[in-house]
Amino acid sequence: MAGYTSLTPGRLLNVLPVRDLRAGVSICYESVFGQLSRQAVRAGANLLVVLSNDAWFGQGAGAEQHFQMGRLRAIETRRFLLRAGNDGVSAVIDPWGQVRFRAPRGAGRLPGHL
Repeated sequence: MAGYTSLTPGRLLNVLPVRDLRAGVSICYESVFGQLSRQAVRAGANLLVVLSNDAWFGQGAGAEQHFQMGRLRAIETRRFLLRAGNDGVSAVIDPWGQVRFRAPRGAGRLPGHL
């Protein structure tokens, strides 16, 4: 990572305790890599969470594709997945890949902003 010499990659994957839940959290495009979600489940995650900045996709199909790739994580790990996208898809997906709730794209956007 040229220009970012003070950054050090992490070595551990941690799950976050949230009351009775243990959340495996992915940030944006990390959700595409199934190995990270499977590793979180092996570490005790019983819920997957994806926080995503999908605004850079614009109005094309990229945000939808990104959502669908993350949806696969719920299916392959048999865990509920909560996804929050700033201008992409925010949704709740069950362990069988069924979308239980889906907010319209841009629903959380402030007037006059991207």
